[in-house]
Amino acid sequence: MIDGHALVAETNRINLYSEYSLHDQLKRLAAGSGGRIEVVIEGKIADALRPDGEIVEIQTGTLSSLVDKARFWSLRGYKQRIQVPLAVQKTIVRVRQDTGEVISRRKSPKKEELWSVFDRLVRASGLLSLRGLVMELVSIEMEEIRAVLEEPVRRGRFLRSYATIDRNLIAVRESREFSSPADWLSLLPENDDGYWTSASLGNAAGMGIGQARKLLYTFCRAGFLRQIPSEDRAKRYEPAQPSGVKPD
Repeated sequence: MIDGHALVAETNRINLYSEYSLHDQLKRLAAGSGGRIEVVIEGKIADALRPDGEIVEIQTGTLSSLVDKARFWSLRGYKQRIQVPLAVQKTIVRVRQDTGEVISRRKSPKKEELWSVFDRLVRASGLLSLRGLVMELVSIEMEEIRAVLEEPVRRGRFLRSYATIDRNLIAVRESREFSSPADWLSLLPENDDGYWTSASLGNAAGMGIGQARKLLYTFCRAGFLRQIPSEDRAKRYEPAQPSGVKPD
């Protein structure tokens, strides 16, 4: 693990000092030895810039906010990497609001998996077909620090008895890279029918139908799959380009 404390942010973007520790820790790991963080590249700020010139963006939330910036850099020939952390294990740490004293620690039953990325990609399919872009799905263990509030506060329709005050990286388990249509299409199990529906993909891959629908829609929007005529109401998709060549 690198000594991330040796890296100093080169810009002070508005939300830099309000970001969770998790984002900062991943950003420093991504930069690596000799890398830089919070770098201005043609007027846009990158989370990290590696010594080999690859731009790295760490996205713990929505991916749609990155589309315009990633397209801008892609058109100018930059190498890019978007790292998407997936919390395969999360520990909830409850602390007192006034003193920060730890009240309890427990493992969250909610776990992200590889398919979880399509919850974010369904509105950012344009990222998948950008030249020079690698998407890296990083499985992590993390902890979320929650302050127990003396008085609950309303968040939309709900009353919350806690406020999330920080998130920390515990460990990086593994990562998987995707840089071409063939990489993404490798997620689809073999199918003798020659096409997929959300139901058949869900059954074959062991995911919910809703998740399968998001994957197929994302791949279709990215140009990896195309919708074909169906005799029933179920939408059918087949590979758009058997060769797996990335479209222009």
